[in-house]
Amino acid sequence: MRRRFLMSVGAVAAAATAPAARAQSAATGFPSRPVRIVVPYPPGALTDIIPRMVAERLRDTWGQPVVVENRPGGSGRVAADHVANAAPDGYTILVGLPDQLAIAPQLYRTAGRFDPARDFAPVTIMLSQAFVLVVRDGLPVTSVADYVKLARTGSGVVKLASWGEGSAGHVALELLKSMAGVDVLHVPYRGAQAAINAVAGGEVDSMITGYSTAGPFVKSGRIRILATTAAARHADRPDIPTIAEAGYPGYEVQSWYALVVPKATPRPVIDVIRRDVVGALQAPEILERIRSYNAELVGNTPDEFAAVLARDSEKWSRVIRNANIRLD
Repeated sequence: MRRRFLMSVGAVAAAATAPAARAQSAATGFPSRPVRIVVPYPPGALTDIIPRMVAERLRDTWGQPVVVENRPGGSGRVAADHVANAAPDGYTILVGLPDQLAIAPQLYRTAGRFDPARDFAPVTIMLSQAFVLVVRDGLPVTSVADYVKLARTGSGVVKLASWGEGSAGHVALELLKSMAGVDVLHVPYRGAQAAINAVAGGEVDSMITGYSTAGPFVKSGRIRILATTAAARHADRPDIPTIAEAGYPGYEVQSWYALVVPKATPRPVIDVIRRDVVGALQAPEILERIRSYNAELVGNTPDEFAAVLARDSEKWSRVIRNANIRLD
């Protein structure tokens, strides 16, 4: 089953070229100066690559500099705090993931940090991507069933890396543990690259991560993919089974890469950003890059994005509460 928030590319393209939309841009006067897109992770990952490709297109569309600024730290909370306190005028945009917008608020309830509902206005989800469950070469498993069976031989026998305590990879593990009734040992690292290197090097056994992170190590044979966290097999990789079909119906973890702006940003400005970003995402080279990472274009409306955020926040709140994860 396709994710409910995917949109028709044709419909999006029609909206992007409508004369009324061009008139709206002129009416708002946005942008009249440089725009910053703040990325919560270091350069080089999918979270950075796609925004940079979009920024290049936006420079041509807007006739203004569009600067991508990397502000890593705190699993994305440093960047989120920065944008939450920026002027609500559309000139500072955050690339947000579930880690910051749907998961972190459940973990830091008394830390006085940003609140997505209070501090941000949704713009659009640019793309979505399921994770994959990967294992180190040499681990004696070839399926999710084997993985669960090995984990049941003893507490902590199987170790799983993530890019941080409370990250999407961590809570995806907690969801699997609760559904499978196993005790896999979580080993947090400082970033996805460090975590996948640990799996490839044999320090830990497994990881739930994006295909963009796992891909190079899969090609080299240092890790193997057991399953995808999607609800259904990907059309381009039908050979990868889902965790759900391994006996855990309802298991689904989907990451998304979205844009948000400070809460009081005017809706006409938000609409201009969303329209032109979605138009940029349809450039052939960007679509090809998205597809190469087993990801999908979304381009939904602010209201549709808000509904996805509410649904995912409620889901991860349950998982975090049941796993008794607290970071403050």
